[in-house]
Amino acid sequence: LAALAQANKNGKLDLSAMKLRDMPDDNNRLKDVTAMHLKGHQLRGIPEAISYFSSLKTLSAENNELIAVSPKISDLASLSTLNLDNNLLSSLPDSLRKLTLLMRLSLMDNQFPGVPNAVGVLTRLRQLNMSGNSITNIPNWIGELVKMEEMSFAKNQIINFPRAIGMLSNLKDLR
Repeated sequence: LAALAQANKNGKLDLSAMKLRDMPDDNNRLKDVTAMHLKGHQLRGIPEAISYFSSLKTLSAENNELIAVSPKISDLASLSTLNLDNNLLSSLPDSLRKLTLLMRLSLMDNQFPGVPNAVGVLTRLRQLNMSGNSITNIPNWIGELVKMEEMSFAKNQIINFPRAIGMLSNLKDLR
């Protein structure tokens, strides 16, 4: 597979639109991959095998059929960008709170009824996109994400924005 050979050269594994149903199992050779793109497959979940890719800084699994993310995602301690747009997710594992270096989280066009509680402790988060879900309320703890620069809740049914959003002095873009 050409993508695997390329990943060994540049650290980026792009398996987009290859109609995968599961993760690659040649994980030993790929342990130094820093970016993985799994766009446009039929993946139903992020499996436990994700923990083999401990050097990942970027994980992009948009446009799949994800209904679950393995708690093992917490093993990706270097992860700074997580894109799970356009899936069928309604929850995230609580272990997500261990991704303390996460700066960009995109969960657009899923089925979240609210902002996952694990997001509340991701204090380095700068971008949060939860557009196109089923969110009606934004929790007050959102004001504790003091590094937040961009936040989108467009295409939801938000009743009220909490006053705590006013505490986000770095916030430049709110939708």
